[in-house]
Amino acid sequence: MVQLVESVGEQINNISIGSYGTFIILKDGTALANGYNKNGCLGAGDRNSYLSGYSPVYVSNVNQITNCQETTFFLQNDGTVHGIGRRDRGRLGSRVDKDIPNGIPTVITDFPEPIRKIKAGYHSDIALSVSGEVYCWGENRFYALGIGSDNELLKLGPTKLPFTRTVKDIATTTETFVAVDENGQCYGWGRNENGELFGILNTWIDTPSPIPYPAPIMKIEAAANKVVALDIHGSVHVSGLFLREHVCNTLPLQRPIRDVQCGYQHVVMIDEYGSVYMFGAGLCGCMGTQSGRYHLDSPVLVERIPKISQIFAGGHQSWLFGDHQVLVAGENNNGELGVHAESKKKGERDGTNGFISSCIPFEMNLRPAREVNQQVRLSAERNHAAS
Repeated sequence: MVQLVESVGEQINNISIGSYGTFIILKDGTALANGYNKNGCLGAGDRNSYLSGYSPVYVSNVNQITNCQETTFFLQNDGTVHGIGRRDRGRLGSRVDKDIPNGIPTVITDFPEPIRKIKAGYHSDIALSVSGEVYCWGENRFYALGIGSDNELLKLGPTKLPFTRTVKDIATTTETFVAVDENGQCYGWGRNENGELFGILNTWIDTPSPIPYPAPIMKIEAAANKVVALDIHGSVHVSGLFLREHVCNTLPLQRPIRDVQCGYQHVVMIDEYGSVYMFGAGLCGCMGTQSGRYHLDSPVLVERIPKISQIFAGGHQSWLFGDHQVLVAGENNNGELGVHAESKKKGERDGTNGFISSCIPFEMNLRPAREVNQQVRLSAERNHAAS
């Protein structure tokens, strides 16, 4: 893994890894993006180009970011949602101003209340409000909107799903959606061709259906074709497709897990003592294993690292936060990990090889980034008010 410079690591509040880029959210709400800005989907200008290092996105006071393919949502601390990327099929709301310049996220005004969490899928999306209501919108492909098979194929604005209890967590694969209510009961709907929904045999689920986990769920994670659930006893349940193998089991762990994160093909877990475990496939070195083991069919303890306090994972990347340091491993095509990316031929991926020691900071000045962020936001607001 690669160690990032201490001063930068101490300012990071959250990491989000999407289809086309990696986002870093600082503790003051400044958001930075790095990767392929296809159709302006990273929200950092320079449409259809690879960003040169980490660049500020044009939304301030950011709390969460979610990106899937060419669509990205930025959730602010006050519950306001900004969207950018593809504007067709209602992905950015029903009243998107088409005159808003590309590269600048626009406010989605369709939500009837502030949003607490949002997740982007391939053709449809899901949001959780501060009051615990669930909203879906976009295409109803594979019944991903959870509104039944006989309903509309397209929803231009958020549609509330009729949960009887308050929902506390949501997640989505590419076309499978899951939600956890206040009692720890998990529900799933949408595509289930790869067994994404634990213990459910039906190929497609058109409305939210209970998932028969053996214990109440406290956190749910999902990525491409897979769902990972952490229950109240610290057990981790995985279901879906891992390296062309269908999996539906509870991972054999010696200690209770307190947090779990899910990448495209790997799962990162941390126990109460700060030890980290990996499961799945280590594409681009994302599991940081030096032993050369590419596919882990059971959890493996990550050795030779300090005590970890926080974990992040997504795509083919893993980020581990320890005392005054950040360890990273995985895909690094555009320097997303904060270290130099090697030049590769077309179609090849650059990644880390096990645990390597480095101390290369992000090449940017945070103060100008915040100033640019504020100026662009004010300009976008003026243009929107004048239209």
